[in-house]
Amino acid sequence: MKVQLVNVINRAETLAQDRWLVPLNLLSLSTYLEQAGYEAEILDGTHISHEDMLGKIDGEIVGINFNIFSVKEMEKVAGKAKGNGALVVLGGHAATHLSRQLLTKNKNIDLVVRYDGEEALRQIAERVSTKRRDFSRIPNVSYRSKDQIVEEPVQLLDLTSLPIPNRRSRGINLEDYISNFSKIPLIGEFAKGRRPSNVQSIRGCNHACSFCGRIYKGGRMRHPEQVYEEDKMLVETSGVNYIYETADSFFMNKPWLKEVVEVYRKRGRLPVNYWALCHIQDIDWETIEAMKFFNVDMVNVGIESGNEEVRRENGKCFSDDEIFRATSLLGQAGIKLQDNYLLGLIGESQETIQDTYRLAKKVAETCQVASIRGFHLILPTPGSPIWAKMMQIPEFRAKYREDYKFDIEELRRDYLTHFCNL
Repeated sequence: MKVQLVNVINRAETLAQDRWLVPLNLLSLSTYLEQAGYEAEILDGTHISHEDMLGKIDGEIVGINFNIFSVKEMEKVAGKAKGNGALVVLGGHAATHLSRQLLTKNKNIDLVVRYDGEEALRQIAERVSTKRRDFSRIPNVSYRSKDQIVEEPVQLLDLTSLPIPNRRSRGINLEDYISNFSKIPLIGEFAKGRRPSNVQSIRGCNHACSFCGRIYKGGRMRHPEQVYEEDKMLVETSGVNYIYETADSFFMNKPWLKEVVEVYRKRGRLPVNYWALCHIQDIDWETIEAMKFFNVDMVNVGIESGNEEVRRENGKCFSDDEIFRATSLLGQAGIKLQDNYLLGLIGESQETIQDTYRLAKKVAETCQVASIRGFHLILPTPGSPIWAKMMQIPEFRAKYREDYKFDIEELRRDYLTHFCNL
């Protein structure tokens, strides 16, 4: 029996440019299935045209990673798979929050997996392989039963039970991903001499930002030995010399971080540099020392706004003084900062945007900032606190709550008009 895992991408969106980032979510699923004895294949829309992808759909189970930017592409893949007689399963952040709408509105979708998908998909494959189409009591699964949507209880996995993602899974050629790093338009000189890959050692975040629709709250860590083994494997088997750690903050749990450092100290440091995400309040001399030990040469930090009141309103509860303390520490350690700002937070105005401009300028005086600094326009996404606030307004609830297809720009305008003074 064959399971296909599909990363659908709208080529017009920014996501389509990230051709160097391996789809770790699908790799984790495929590796878990392979370990259980099932054949799995990944079809990554960042590397395969949509037309070619449709031509390759032939699995008995077709799992689709869903996001709100790629609705049309998802619907075509789901339709093709269902026409072939496949069981169609959706998963991912957006699918978790929109499971009822997806199952109600689209009859080509059989199941939605919410939150962790590895064990749920294994149990789904087990039942399909034995010709069973009863999916009750499978954790994290939503499905139709007569005229109702059934949502089975959520069970989050112990990440230490998951195998290291197999980057040689069918459909993945790691060298194709590595070679695309230098082709990203904004990377420029930064790409020279780097052979990068991405990893994720932690699922979840300890913070509650207004704009974040991530499905994992709190942090679940892999075992420090697993972290080392994956990095070592990338270096030794693929010549990787630059690792992008995509955990929301690799430095959120200091006792765990100390254990990781100790493993690397005992087993030997690796000839690799790191780029990691970090929360501003996790930056102190202790974490700076860990960064230096790991050869972290850049951290990605969400500052979001230059106005303290706007930050507090949106779940970023740190002061300007904390920002400059952290960026000064990075400057003293010679670690580059990739700072990110989100325009259009709740309470945004022309004046607060000017505050952001002034603060970003001052940040650049305290440390070396990346040539690519992130200034993004907000978008309310399902599952985020600002989405919940929008759904409290009758007009927006009637317009958006019962569907999964959105006019992205109209959604953004509705939010900005109501929650900002621009």
